[in-house]
Amino acid sequence: MTSLPGEITFDDLGALGDGDVPRLRTELPGPRSVELWARDAEHHAANSSMAAQALGLVIRDGKGSLVRDVDGNVFVDFCSGIVVTNLGHSPTPSSPPSRKRWGG
Repeated sequence: MTSLPGEITFDDLGALGDGDVPRLRTELPGPRSVELWARDAEHHAANSSMAAQALGLVIRDGKGSLVRDVDGNVFVDFCSGIVVTNLGHSPTPSSPPSRKRWGG
């Protein structure tokens, strides 16, 4: 992934501390999120996240409890599903015995 000068890269998301987030670079939703929501509106599932629908954010990536939208804004994810709540975004790969047991 390429980054802009001063932009936090994917690997840096995990290094952010409590005082670093939220990190807002644009008004919310940002211009790129607005553009993508409008472009893809006919494809949105009616049962998609209510928070995603209300906020209009398009998430680019995540690490641990943090997510970054396509405009470079970083948030603590309080709206994720049960698996992300337990493991976080992009968790460390499971141990070899777990991968073997679950076919990974």
